[in-house]
Amino acid sequence: MNDEYETLVMNSFEDCAKLSSSNIGERKILLDIRSVSKNEDRRRILDVVTGLCIGRKCQIRTFNANGEFLIIPNKLII
Repeated sequence: MNDEYETLVMNSFEDCAKLSSSNIGERKILLDIRSVSKNEDRRRILDVVTGLCIGRKCQIRTFNANGEFLIIPNKLII
């Protein structure tokens, strides 16, 4: 299995525009929302990402409690 992943850093909810050009569903992505200061914006970002994961048949898992999440395509799930 290939352990390479793309890191996607979000600084605010407006950065969700980055998601349209990301490889969600094609490769592992480490989503980093640690620099998002508002809890409401963190929830909104996770709502958008969760919707993308459902639509692209991926899983999202907590990488650490600080605000990093691993998005894993269905084909790489063991």
